[in-house]
Amino acid sequence: MNTQHTETNLSSDSIYYRPLEKSDYKSVADLLTTVWGFDQVASKWNARQMAYVFLHDLLHVATFSSVAVQNDTIVGIVLGRSKADSQPPKLFNLKKQFHHFLLLFNQEGKEAALSFKRQKQVNEGLYSQTKRAFEGKLQLLAVNPSARKSGIGTHLYHSFIDYMNEKQAANFYLFADNRLSYEFFEKKQLKREAIITRKMPFFNQTLTFYLYSKDLL
Repeated sequence: MNTQHTETNLSSDSIYYRPLEKSDYKSVADLLTTVWGFDQVASKWNARQMAYVFLHDLLHVATFSSVAVQNDTIVGIVLGRSKADSQPPKLFNLKKQFHHFLLLFNQEGKEAALSFKRQKQVNEGLYSQTKRAFEGKLQLLAVNPSARKSGIGTHLYHSFIDYMNEKQAANFYLFADNRLSYEFFEKKQLKREAIITRKMPFFNQTLTFYLYSKDLL
C-alpha cells in the first residue's frame, strides 16, 4: 500500500495523522466494530470476524491510508485507491477469506456472511446505475463517535483528495448509506449518482444506499 503521501503533521488536541501500520489492524477492527455496530447485532466472536472481513476486503485493493491518533488510540481512518498506483499484496484477500471461513462455524456467523454478500450485490447495483468510469475510490472514512465534530473526518477526507490530486485522477466515487455517513458527503457537495433501498435482515433494518462521485479535473 502506498503511504508516501499520507499526513504526518501534528495538529490541535494532541491529534496526529500517519499511515496505517500492520500493528494497527486490531485497533482499526475495534473502531469498525463500534462505528458499524457489529457488536450490536452479533456475538463478540462474530463481530470480530465481521470487522476483519470488512477491513481486509478494503486493504486488498487500497493504495492510500491515513489514521488519526489521539492519546495513543486510533480515532479515525481513511482508505482509498487510485488506478494510477500499484495494487497491494494479495495476502489481504487470503486474510479476508480466512475470517469469512470462521464465520461459517455457527448460524449467526453464516447470516453475517450472507449480509456481506447482500452488501456486495447492492454495491454492484449502484455502480451499474452510473454508466461512468472512475479513476479512484474512497473506500472507507470512519471516525469514532466520541471524536466526531472535531474536524478529524474533514482532515482525513482532504488527505485523500490531496493524494488523488497528486495522482492527477480525474474523479473518484464512494459508497455510503443512511446509517451515518451520507450527510457528510452531501455537505462536501459530492454528486449523488445512484440510490438503492434494500432490507438488510441481519441488521434488522431497511437501509438506503448511495453512490457519490466527485470530479477533480
